Parts: sequence; C-alpha cells; structure tokens
Amino acid sequence: MIYKKLENINYARQDLLDVANSLNYSDGYAELGRKVPQQVHSAFNMDNPLIKNILDQFVMPKIFYSCSFIRTEAHSVVGAHEDSAAGTIRRTVNILFPLDNYNTPLDFYIDREKVDSVLIDYPTAFDCSVMHGYENNTDRWRSAFILQCKYPHTFQKLISVGAF
Repeated sequence: MIYKKLENINYARQDLLDVANSLNYSDGYAELGRKVPQQVHSAFNMDNPLIKNILDQFVMPKIFYSCSFIRTEAHSVVGAHEDSAAGTIRRTVNILFPLDNYNTPLDFYIDREKVDSVLIDYPTAFDCSVMHGYENNTDRWRSAFILQCKYPHTFQKLISVGAF
C-alpha cells in the first residue's frame, strides 16, 4: 500500500484556501532541495484553530511534526521525486488536503515506472519516500495543505497501528 484516502477527515477547504491565498511563499527549491515549479509556505502554525480542528480527528495527532501550504504553477509538471527536508529531518508520510485545482492524479513510480495513481479528491496519506509526481494542467495555481510525519513513523507502521 502506497496511499490511503482519509474520507472521514473533515476540513474547512475554503477557509484553508483563503489562508493559503493570503500567505507569502518561498521558491520550492529552498525548502524541497530541487528545482520545481512550486512555492512553499513551510512551518505553518500547528496551533491555528483550523489546523487543531483537523488534528483533533486523528487517533494519534502527535505523529505530525509540521504542516505547510504548497502550490504548483499553472501548466507545469512536477516530475518523479522522493520528498526530503533540510537537515536531519527525514519526512516519511505526507497527508495532502486538496484546496484548489486538483484534477490530475498523483502518480507513483518504482524504478521510474508508474505503478499506481490516485486522484486527491479527499485528504490522502501517502508514503512520500516512494517516487511520486503530478501535473497542473489548469490556468491557476494548484494548492494544498500538507500535514507531515517524520522518521521513525513510516507509512506502513502508521497503517498497521491504525493511525489513519
């Protein structure tokens, strides 16, 4: 298993999109360590009431160490990659909350061969150590809110203990 849709998690999509649209973003390269057509607002406030509402729905909310907003340029492709982070933090699981323009799937790859795809139409947890990529084929930013887990929490371990 590479991903799991979390259809039971509710979130204030429009309120989060309003927040996302009001933020200042940095070039994705600085945060992600690779040249990508993305912008990131990292380390958003985990104590924000909108975020607390989301966290309260999880059995193990302390597994999340960070949250952020990310947006992808119109008419762009984010090629196959594994997620990483600066310093000693090794991200293992992302939960994507689609906010705007999520009309193409997130594709997963093993040895550069596509092995699976998922349309992010609900909050979706995925193993971000597996190569993945997508495209934004719209005329506007593709925006998402992200909750992040780090090692030693792995996707398979969190699935097996019922964390989501």
